[in-house]
Amino acid sequence: QQFIESSLTQDYLQRLQDLYNKMTRPEGLFLDPKTGAPYRGRRRRIRVLFYRQLHQTTLTREQILLEHQEVISQIETKLRSPGLEIKRLKGQDYYQWWIRWFNPKSADEILEQYPYPNHIPAGFNLAQNIFFSPPESDEQGFIFEGRKQRILYVDGLKEAPIIGLVSRERQQANPKHRYALLDTLPEGSIY
Repeated sequence: QQFIESSLTQDYLQRLQDLYNKMTRPEGLFLDPKTGAPYRGRRRRIRVLFYRQLHQTTLTREQILLEHQEVISQIETKLRSPGLEIKRLKGQDYYQWWIRWFNPKSADEILEQYPYPNHIPAGFNLAQNIFFSPPESDEQGFIFEGRKQRILYVDGLKEAPIIGLVSRERQQANPKHRYALLDTLPEGSIY
């Protein structure tokens, strides 16, 4: 107890807190000459949505669901093996995420006034219950409550993208620069 309250410990903790505060601000500690981006710390929340495009098949809905769940379980196992924490989202998680995305200015009020139902009523449609103001669009993208959203379309892929396309550090035009595409995306990007 005496070590925790000592002036040396308190000074160290204060300096550490100061460092954390500076590291997490948008401008970071300094401008990294290698990437041209701020040197800073941040936590990323990564959400992965798997879906299966359904074509004509002889499989039943239950068989398709079982097959999908088996594939997801294999992916989860591989992601957990190096120590990644994984949380499967449920309906309430999606509801809260999408309410905040599509209603950025009034999300807290909406979630307080219209929480996710404990018992899902018949005919409940998640997609129909997340827009509380009409979305707008212009030539550059969508606008949700005044906040602009841009979407980059990727279509016509002839083959699977290479592993690490977004997350792996790569050599840039300037040979001194190596960084991942992921690190150049604007704060709050969803990819």
